[in-house]
Amino acid sequence: MFHWLAAYDKVAAIVVSLTVLIGAIIITPLCGLLFQCHCDWPWQRFYFDCNYFQPEVTHKCPWCTSDLAGLGSIGMALILAMLAALFSKPDMFAAKAIISRVMFGLTIFMLIATISGALAAYSQDYPHGIGGLYTIKVLMND
Repeated sequence: MFHWLAAYDKVAAIVVSLTVLIGAIIITPLCGLLFQCHCDWPWQRFYFDCNYFQPEVTHKCPWCTSDLAGLGSIGMALILAMLAALFSKPDMFAAKAIISRVMFGLTIFMLIATISGALAAYSQDYPHGIGGLYTIKVLMND
């Protein structure tokens, strides 16, 4: 009677799993891109070159410095990405639909991570990467 529900549960599990897996892989290079902190892909130097671990650096990576900013930003981005992937076009079961749902979820992930990363950089007066945008604006207005 509800055979479509079992198929939906499998597709939902695949969509959420892929979204979380890919999000977990891209978060570290995204951190490096947003904050210019030298974080990289997991198969390269991962977070081992992050400026957080360099004692001579004055401004350290906002996500690594603050557990609230780092885990909050990444956690919120992953949760919203999972929900976006899960609830976008729930009636489609084809492989193309799974890919489009995962891509939509990852788009939401990148958007939320970038916004929350900018807020973390702003709140910690981080001058590099995305935090430098605020610094440039302040300098131009002075």
